[in-house]
Amino acid sequence: MNGSVRGKLAITELELSELKTDYHAIRERLEGGFSGFVLPGGCRVASELHLARCQAKKVVRALVAIEHSGKKSPADILFKYANLVANTLYALASLTNFIEGVEEVEFVSKSYPMPKK
Repeated sequence: MNGSVRGKLAITELELSELKTDYHAIRERLEGGFSGFVLPGGCRVASELHLARCQAKKVVRALVAIEHSGKKSPADILFKYANLVANTLYALASLTNFIEGVEEVEFVSKSYPMPKK
């Protein structure tokens, strides 16, 4: 993505579409899908995927900072792609924990409590 910000845009709608297809395929493999956010962790591979997701989110924040600086406005597809990479890594971490039989710990916000069912 670095080259797409500094120079010629190298990410295409096709690549975005392919990643979106992969993301949805991963989510379909998870029984019950996502019920909320989970704390990062689990097996070693899932933990590393969570760390990679953190780096992807840093890219998203850097793109926002570039846009807010007024110097350059990154292409809209870069925001979509970076967010989708982060979401895909999150889904891969959940799938990895599922395959390994590791139960994930759901994050419960003290600031925004979930409504009682």
